[in-house]
Amino acid sequence: MNTQLLNDARRAAQQIEDIRAAARQAAGAVDNIELGNRLQQDLQAAQGELGNLYDQAAEGGGDAGSQSGGNFLSGFSDAIGDLASKTGPVAGSILGIAALGLTAGAMLAAAIKDGMQAELQRDLFQAQTGTTVAQAEKFARAAGEAYADVFGESVEENLSTLKLALQNNILDPGATQRDAEKVVAQLDTISTALDTEVSQSVKAVSALMSTGLAASAEEAADMIANAVGGSANKDEDLLEVIWEYAAGWKNAGIEAQTALALIEQSTDSGAWNADVASDALREFGRRISEEGDAMIEGMDSIGLSGQEMFDDFVAGGDRSNQAFDKLFDKIRSIEDPVLRNEAILAVLGDTAGDFFDVFASWDPSEALKNFGEFEGAAGRLAATMGGNAATSVEGAMRAVSVVADGLKAALAEAFGPQIAEWADQISNNRAGVIQFFIDVGNGAFDGAEAVLGFV
Repeated sequence: MNTQLLNDARRAAQQIEDIRAAARQAAGAVDNIELGNRLQQDLQAAQGELGNLYDQAAEGGGDAGSQSGGNFLSGFSDAIGDLASKTGPVAGSILGIAALGLTAGAMLAAAIKDGMQAELQRDLFQAQTGTTVAQAEKFARAAGEAYADVFGESVEENLSTLKLALQNNILDPGATQRDAEKVVAQLDTISTALDTEVSQSVKAVSALMSTGLAASAEEAADMIANAVGGSANKDEDLLEVIWEYAAGWKNAGIEAQTALALIEQSTDSGAWNADVASDALREFGRRISEEGDAMIEGMDSIGLSGQEMFDDFVAGGDRSNQAFDKLFDKIRSIEDPVLRNEAILAVLGDTAGDFFDVFASWDPSEALKNFGEFEGAAGRLAATMGGNAATSVEGAMRAVSVVADGLKAALAEAFGPQIAEWADQISNNRAGVIQFFIDVGNGAFDGAEAVLGFV
C-alpha cells in the first residue's frame, strides 16, 4: 500500500472540506451572494473522486501515482499561496480560520458560534429594553442563573421574560441580579401552575402593580399563586380577568386579595368562570365612581346608612373592606328573594344576570378567611412543583449547561474581534474571494481526475 499517497489524499480531502466551510462563510459575509452551482458541483465531484483515490491508494499505487498526487496537492497549496499574494489580508484571514478549525476542532468552532449567538441575543435585549451594556449583561446572567435553578425552558426564554418584565414596569433596569432572578422564578412558577404563557402572567402582575393593588411583583405573584389550588381558574381565565378588571377593583375600593377570594367563592358557588365575579366587582366600582347618588339610595333602601357606606368605599383600605362585608352581610339577611335580588341589582347592576344565588352567598370576610395567608405563596408553590428527583436531576444538568455557556461566551469574547475583522476583510475583497473559491473548486476537480489517470 502506498502510505504516502493515502496520507496525501486524506489531507487533500480535509482541505476541500475546509474550503467548503469557508465558502459558506464567505457567502454569508457578502450578503448571501450565490456562488453558483458550479462551485458546489466541482467540490462534490472532487471529494467523490478523492474517495475513490483512498481505495486505490490502499490497493497500492505506482511512482507515477505518487508523483501525480504530490503535484495535485502542491498545486492546491499553490492556489492558496496565489490568493495570499493577490489579496493579502484576505488570504491571511482564511488561512487563520482554517488553522483555527484544524487546531481546535469543530467543537471549539461550535462553542464560539454559540457564544456569539448569546452575545447577539444580549445585544438585541439591550436594544429592546433601552438598558445599558452593564445592565443587559446583568439580566443575561440572571436569566442563566434562573434557568440553572430550573425556571424557564431556556436561558433565551428567561431573557425574553425579563424583557417583558422591564417593558411592563414589573422590573426596574436598576434592579439587582438577584431581584431579576426572583422575578423570572415567580413568573415562571405561576405560568406553569396555571398552564399558560408567561406573557399572560406578566400582564396580570403588571395590572396589579400599576393600579397599586400590589406593592411589588413578589406580592402580586404571591396573591395569584395563592389562588392556584382552588377553583378560581377552572375556566383558565384567571390571569386574563386580573389584567382586564384590576382597574375596576381599584375604583371599587376592593383590595386584590379580597377580589381573588370572592372570585374563588363565586366559582365554588356555581359561577362558571372567574369573569362572572370580576365583572360584577368592576361594575360595583363603576357605579361608585359614576352613579354615587343611586348607590346611596340603594343602600338606604335596605336599611344601611348610604352616605356613610359610600364614604367608606371611596376611602378604600380597611374602611372599604369593612363596608363591603357589611353590605353583603345585610343582603344575605334579606329573606324575601325578590327584595334580595333587587338589592343585588342596586349595587351590582345587570352583571348580576343569571347569578343572583351566587352573589347572594357572597361573604367577603369568610372568603378572605378561606383564601388564607398569601405571603410567600409563590415560593411555596415552586417548592411543591420542584420537590422531586426529576427536578433535582434537571437542575444539576442545567447547572453544567450554564457553566458551559459561560465558557462559550468567554471564547466568543476572545475570538470575536478576529472573526469580525475576517468578515470585514471578506466583504471588502468579495470579488477576489469568490473567484478564488471558484478557481480552487475547478482545480480540485481537475487535479483529482489527473491523479486517477496515473493510478
